[in-house]
Amino acid sequence: MGLAFVAALGLCLFVMSAFNQLTGKSLALDFSNGRQVVGLAAAILLTGLVRRKLPVRRPLRTEAGLGLARRGDTASGRAGRRSGGSAFRRVLVVFQFTLSIILLVGTLTVHKQLRFIRQADLDSTKKHHPDSAQRTFAKQYAVFKTELLGLPPSLR
Repeated sequence: MGLAFVAALGLCLFVMSAFNQLTGKSLALDFSNGRQVVGLAAAILLTGLVRRKLPVRRPLRTEAGLGLARRGDTASGRAGRRSGGSAFRRVLVVFQFTLSIILLVGTLTVHKQLRFIRQADLDSTKKHHPDSAQRTFAKQYAVFKTELLGLPPSLR
């Protein structure tokens, strides 16, 4: 578990510069920050505790790699018997799969939004500015008022 954590942390540090360049942000892991260190330590401990609670599932041994169980296993019922934690394990697998799909969709959505923001034409001409629309209306107010007064009273 410790080796996997160190490998994952190394991969994060290796990929972080490319991620920062892609998003235009400056994310960093600051090991002098106590909150980050405590959070990483809590993740290691929580993962270790959950791992110890799950039973180990050993693969069924086969003869000659043909997928055939050893002779005594099927007769004694050991081949079809599942451990008590198999339902919990299935729930965890489904949860992990669902979470990974949600993270992928979220990542793609954020990527599309960032691309849109970078490529959006932020036209700041006077015609789109609210002050210019108010000034234009103020100039033509007299014409607008005359037109309204020329309408029948039922339409005013």
